Amino acid sequence: MTDLTTITTPFGLLDTETREALRAHGGPYQVFAGNNWGQPYSPHQDEWCVDFAYRVKPAPPKPREWWITLDDGFWWTTPEHAHEANAGEVIHVREVLP
Repeated sequence: MTDLTTITTPFGLLDTETREALRAHGGPYQVFAGNNWGQPYSPHQDEWCVDFAYRVKPAPPKPREWWITLDDGFWWTTPEHAHEANAGEVIHVREVLP
Protein backbone atom coordinates (compact mmCIF):
# COMPACT_ATOMS: atom_id res chain seq x y z
CA MET A 1 0.00 0.00 0.00
CA THR A 2 1.09 3.56 -0.69
CA ASP A 3 1.85 6.26 1.90
CA LEU A 4 -1.51 8.04 1.97
CA THR A 5 0.13 11.48 2.39
CA THR A 6 2.09 11.23 -0.88
CA ILE A 7 -0.63 10.23 -3.34
CA THR A 8 -0.59 12.14 -6.64
CA THR A 9 -2.61 9.70 -8.76
CA PRO A 10 -6.27 10.35 -9.57
CA PHE A 11 -8.61 8.38 -7.31
CA GLY A 12 -9.98 6.28 -10.18
CA LEU A 13 -6.50 5.02 -11.11
CA LEU A 14 -5.53 3.89 -7.59
CA ASP A 15 -5.52 0.19 -6.76
CA THR A 16 -8.48 -1.10 -4.74
CA GLU A 17 -6.45 -1.50 -1.53
CA THR A 18 -5.26 2.13 -1.61
CA ARG A 19 -8.75 3.49 -2.42
CA GLU A 20 -10.23 1.57 0.50
CA ALA A 21 -7.44 2.67 2.86
CA LEU A 22 -7.92 6.30 1.81
CA ARG A 23 -11.68 6.15 2.43
CA ALA A 24 -11.22 4.34 5.75
CA HIS A 25 -8.62 6.80 7.06
CA GLY A 26 -11.19 9.47 7.89
CA GLY A 27 -9.05 12.48 7.00
CA PRO A 28 -8.36 15.28 7.05
CA TYR A 29 -7.83 15.08 3.32
CA GLN A 30 -6.54 17.39 0.61
CA VAL A 31 -7.73 17.39 -2.98
CA PHE A 32 -5.57 18.36 -5.95
CA ALA A 33 -7.36 21.24 -7.65
CA GLY A 34 -5.88 23.09 -10.58
CA ASN A 35 -2.16 23.09 -9.94
CA ASN A 36 -1.86 22.78 -6.15
CA TRP A 37 -3.11 20.91 -3.11
CA GLY A 38 -6.12 22.69 -1.69
CA GLN A 39 -7.28 23.25 1.82
CA PRO A 40 -8.42 20.32 3.97
CA TYR A 41 -11.32 18.55 2.33
CA SER A 42 -13.89 16.12 3.72
CA PRO A 43 -15.65 14.11 1.00
CA HIS A 44 -18.69 12.04 1.96
CA GLN A 45 -18.34 8.33 1.30
CA ASP A 46 -20.15 8.61 -2.05
CA GLU A 47 -18.46 11.85 -3.24
CA TRP A 48 -15.05 10.53 -4.30
CA CYS A 49 -14.53 11.76 -7.87
CA VAL A 50 -12.45 9.40 -10.01
CA ASP A 51 -10.78 12.36 -11.77
CA PHE A 52 -9.44 14.07 -8.63
CA ALA A 53 -6.33 13.15 -6.65
CA TYR A 54 -6.93 12.92 -2.91
CA ARG A 55 -4.39 12.46 -0.16
CA VAL A 56 -4.33 12.48 3.61
CA LYS A 57 -3.19 15.91 4.75
CA PRO A 58 0.45 15.58 5.88
CA ALA A 59 1.25 16.46 9.50
CA PRO A 60 2.92 19.84 9.93
CA PRO A 61 6.68 19.75 10.40
CA LYS A 62 8.06 19.85 13.94
CA PRO A 63 9.34 23.36 14.70
CA ARG A 64 13.12 23.62 14.96
CA GLU A 65 14.48 24.65 18.31
CA TRP A 66 17.84 25.61 19.73
CA TRP A 67 19.39 27.35 22.70
CA ILE A 68 21.66 30.35 22.72
CA THR A 69 23.89 31.64 25.48
CA LEU A 70 23.84 35.41 25.79
CA ASP A 71 27.41 35.94 27.01
CA ASP A 72 29.18 34.19 24.14
CA GLY A 73 26.47 34.08 21.43
CA PHE A 74 26.98 30.37 20.71
CA TRP A 75 24.08 28.24 19.47
CA TRP A 76 23.47 24.84 21.08
CA THR A 77 21.32 21.90 20.05
CA THR A 78 20.40 20.86 23.60
CA PRO A 79 19.84 22.85 26.79
CA GLU A 80 22.31 20.60 28.59
CA HIS A 81 25.15 21.64 26.27
CA ALA A 82 24.29 25.31 26.74
CA HIS A 83 24.27 25.00 30.52
CA GLU A 84 27.54 23.01 30.51
CA ALA A 85 29.22 25.88 28.68
CA ASN A 86 28.68 28.10 31.76
CA ALA A 87 28.39 31.05 29.43
CA GLY A 88 25.62 32.96 31.16
CA GLU A 89 21.90 33.08 30.62
CA VAL A 90 20.46 30.45 28.29
CA ILE A 91 17.59 31.38 25.96
CA HIS A 92 15.31 28.75 24.37
CA VAL A 93 14.45 29.65 20.76
CA ARG A 94 11.68 27.90 18.81
CA GLU A 95 10.86 28.43 15.14
CA VAL A 96 7.36 29.75 14.45
CA LEU A 97 5.64 28.08 11.51
CA PRO A 98 2.67 29.52 9.62
